[in-house]
Amino acid sequence: DDRLHMPVSEGYRMIPLKVLLGLAWAIQYRPSQYYMKVDDDSFVCVGSVLAFLHSLSVQHQDMELTRTYAGQLESSPNKLSIQLKNPNTRW
Repeated sequence: DDRLHMPVSEGYRMIPLKVLLGLAWAIQYRPSQYYMKVDDDSFVCVGSVLAFLHSLSVQHQDMELTRTYAGQLESSPNKLSIQLKNPNTRW
């Protein structure tokens, strides 16, 4: 089963709490060096993610990077991304 059932009510404002609870669960029950959270409507360029993680280890090799949280949203016509804006929604 790849779903978590958490005692959190549904709603847009509950998303940050659900993300934090999900990451806390993963850290406790699925030990790993890295975790990645993406939405089902996202495209991940795995090569770029791996290059980013490698650059972190090279740039900060004298430091132990723990609990580092990073994110990026890129939208560019040159990268074949399309933004559709519906004026009737908050997104």
